[in-house]
Amino acid sequence: MRAGAEYRLVLEGFTPDTIPMARLAEYMQQLAKMLGQEAFVHFQRVENNCTALVSKIDRRAIGKVGARVRAIRSQSAPADAMKAFGTINNMVGEDGTTAVLRERSATIIRFPGTRPSQIQAFEVPDEGTVIGYLYMLSDARNEFHARIRLESGGTLMCTVTDEIAKKLREHLFEAVKVSGPGLWTRSPSGDWAPTKLDIKDVVGADSKNLRSIIDELRRLDIEWPEDAIESWGSLTDGGNQIQ
Repeated sequence: MRAGAEYRLVLEGFTPDTIPMARLAEYMQQLAKMLGQEAFVHFQRVENNCTALVSKIDRRAIGKVGARVRAIRSQSAPADAMKAFGTINNMVGEDGTTAVLRERSATIIRFPGTRPSQIQAFEVPDEGTVIGYLYMLSDARNEFHARIRLESGGTLMCTVTDEIAKKLREHLFEAVKVSGPGLWTRSPSGDWAPTKLDIKDVVGADSKNLRSIIDELRRLDIEWPEDAIESWGSLTDGGNQIQ
C-alpha cells in the first residue's frame, strides 16, 4: 500500500531549541487549517536540522489536499485556506524570518513574511495558452466574452471575436485549450496566473488533464518503487526490453 504524502513547513532561522513551544503550536494550528481535510492530516514530527513541521497526509486524501495547496498558490483556494496562508505569512513577518511549504524536495508555497498588501503587484503582457472548462459565452456592447474555469478553481475572463465565438459555441460546457495575448499576474507567493486573455485560437481538450491523471494513479493500491526512473533503467540495462 502506498504511504501517505508528506508536507514540510520549514521555518527559516529557527531550531527546535530556539522557537517557543507556544509559537510552534500556533504555526501547527494554522498549517492544519491551510491543508484542510483535518481528519486525514496528521502531525508527524519536528525535524532537528531546522524547525520543519512535518505533516503526513492519508493516502485517501492526497488528491484533495494537493488540489487545495495548488489553489492556494494561485490565490483561488477557499476563504479558510487563504486566511490560514495569510496568517502564517504574517506570523513569519512578525518573527522576522521566511518560510516555505515543501512536498518532498519541491518548494510548493513560499511565505515571504510580507503582507500581500505590501507587495507591489506585478503584471506582464504575454502570449500564452490556458486549459480550462468553458461555462459561459456572452455578448455585451458588440463584444463577445467567455468565462473559463481554471483547474485551480479560479475564473478567467476572455474577449473573443465573432469567428472565435462561433468555435467556442461548439465547446460550450466542455474542456478547451485556448491561446492568445493576455495579462499574467504574479501572486504574493511568486506564482504566475492569467488574469485576462484575448482568445485567438481554440481547440477541444481532454477533460482529464495531467494533474487529475496523476491524482488517480496515486489513489491506486500499487507498490511504487522509490525511484521509478532507476527501476526502468535497470530493466533496459539488464537486456530486458519492454515491447
